[in-house]
Amino acid sequence: MSISDVVTTILSLLVGVLGVVGIVAVPVMVILAIVQQLSDPAGRPERRARIC
Repeated sequence: MSISDVVTTILSLLVGVLGVVGIVAVPVMVILAIVQQLSDPAGRPERRARIC
């Protein structure tokens, strides 16, 4: 295996891992946002600023 083959394999693995993490993370973020809205309908600005 040449160095370029190793680099290509590592990059493809990273892209695959990032893709899976993204697929899992998006619904979790949406659910967390909905739960926060339900538990705190007023949407206190100080809490929102702390998250960002």
